[in-house]
Amino acid sequence: MSGNPTGEHKIKEIKKKSSCAIVLFADGEKLKLSPSTFSEFRLYKEKILEEEEYAKILHFQAEDVYYDKALSYLGKDNYTVYSLSKKLLDEGATQEQVDSIVKRLSEDNLLDDARYAKTYAEDVAAIRCLGKKRVLRDLKEKGVSAEILASLSFSDEEELSKALLAANLYDRKYSRATNRSKMEKVIVALIQRGFSDDIARKAAHQQVTTADPATERAKLERDYELASIRYGRKFEGFEKERRVMAYLLKQGYEYDDVRTILDEKAQEEKE
Repeated sequence: MSGNPTGEHKIKEIKKKSSCAIVLFADGEKLKLSPSTFSEFRLYKEKILEEEEYAKILHFQAEDVYYDKALSYLGKDNYTVYSLSKKLLDEGATQEQVDSIVKRLSEDNLLDDARYAKTYAEDVAAIRCLGKKRVLRDLKEKGVSAEILASLSFSDEEELSKALLAANLYDRKYSRATNRSKMEKVIVALIQRGFSDDIARKAAHQQVTTADPATERAKLERDYELASIRYGRKFEGFEKERRVMAYLLKQGYEYDDVRTILDEKAQEEKE
């Protein structure tokens, strides 16, 4: 607020620019106002502002700096009330300014948690292949209320459709894994994306491809040879066999298949 002893501020000149308006006063003061602040108040040359109106202009302009920032953020991405408020507070806005800005944006239908949640649950989740649990967790972290979360719907058909798409991606990602290991990895990955155990298992069993017995056996023999060379450098006999078995089981091979190849290799060595 100015230290003007008369409590009055007479406008001497107004210079309008595309990005702002410069208001010059008779006492030498100068205000740089945003277009929205300038349009909010009826300002013109020779107008005399009382101290109260002058203070309102300063208050509105201080808030408008952050309002413009909020509009810039919303122009690039979607925000919840909580996430946008936090961003403005981090920028230096006061809680009072943030509350006022949120109110203005909400009244102009530019900020709406219910709309945000619905878009995230339907569109974003579909694009990113996210399950119900992940969606609800993400929205809760973004400050969406329990009431809005409870209003969202997730059909089993939609959940399975998303899970199948994700399972297909993971099937390719783990293409070199053993049959059992691939299935386990895909199920775990789907659960981590927010799908229920039942949906994750159903999608994995429908989408994951398995190698034929001959291909699986070839993989096992290859990994056996690698493990045998690796552990054969330091260990012999039972200790070598124990470590080779542990390695192959860790790779996802079935115990009976591992036991069979170990017995076969042991017999070959005896012969």
